[in-house]
Amino acid sequence: MESIKSVIERENERARQTLQDAYKKAMEIIDKAEAEAKKEADVMWDSAKRDVSSEGLTITSRAEIEGKRMLITAEDEKQTGIIAEAAERLYKSKEYETMIGGMMSNALNELGKDAVIVYGSDDEDLIKRLAKKHRIKAQGPGDFRRGFEVIKGDITISYRIDEMLKDMERDLRRLMADEVRGSS
Repeated sequence: MESIKSVIERENERARQTLQDAYKKAMEIIDKAEAEAKKEADVMWDSAKRDVSSEGLTITSRAEIEGKRMLITAEDEKQTGIIAEAAERLYKSKEYETMIGGMMSNALNELGKDAVIVYGSDDEDLIKRLAKKHRIKAQGPGDFRRGFEVIKGDITISYRIDEMLKDMERDLRRLMADEVRGSS
């Protein structure tokens, strides 16, 4: 018989793989939005330089630092918006329901139909509908917004999408920062 730990590890790996597929789609959206944000930042920077030049002012190192700080802040806000938009598109897509349904089926195949599903507050309707299809009990909400957990006795397989996306967001921010540094 397969150990509980290996079941949990395998299911977590399946969840990560499914999210990686969603990540690829989100990257396409992010790449497009990032190019647009860079164009906007360049326009803002050029405009600021023209304003300074037309006033006959000299850019001092303090002004340059402040300008760069403002650009970094604007870029960070833009990235946050891009990531939030990509996540919202994912949540509203048919692919999200398919992804959640696949994760649920995998977990139930491992733990059995006598497991209980705890849903995230924002996925209540979706999880309840999918749980009903599987003829299992859904309860909640848990202390998370997106995704679900499958619980049987002392075993919990977590599919908390919020946490998985936070990890991916950190990776995305690193990638974006590396790209910005590389293109400067």
